[in-house]
Amino acid sequence: MKIDDLFSVSGKIVLVTGGSRGIGEMIAAGFLANGAKVYISSRKADACDATAKRLVDTYGGECIPIPADLSGLGSQPPVAYRALDFLVRNGFVHRIERLSAFVACTHGGSEHVAVFLICRGCRGVAEAVLPQLGAGLAASAAGQGFSVERMVIEGEGLCARCREAEAA
Repeated sequence: MKIDDLFSVSGKIVLVTGGSRGIGEMIAAGFLANGAKVYISSRKADACDATAKRLVDTYGGECIPIPADLSGLGSQPPVAYRALDFLVRNGFVHRIERLSAFVACTHGGSEHVAVFLICRGCRGVAEAVLPQLGAGLAASAAGQGFSVERMVIEGEGLCARCREAEAA
């Protein structure tokens, strides 16, 4: 067994807060150099944008800047929860109720209904997009005088790999 098999970040999605400079930038660079898709967050929009561009130019891959100043939230829940709330509200991540976990949105920047396929074997999560489902649900709700503010659908089953393992 190779170390890369145990600890590889290739294909993973990572959020680095304070990623526009210093240690945060170095952490983001390490993830990019090893194949992760990286989101960096910083209070200063221009620094965040410039760092994301510089990191992509240097290491390739995908680095998405998320300029956000969370310092003015006063006596709120701990920073991690405020950051997650910010990311959910802005469509960068989704909360998976079944797993009590968060996953990066694979369709960021577009309005869509979050539809998750959750493997009960390996607990892997895949996001699917079904625009007709969201439109149908919104229309049905509107017919009843209800305004839907958030839609998340979770389906549980077995992924192809776990089905094969179970059949063996």
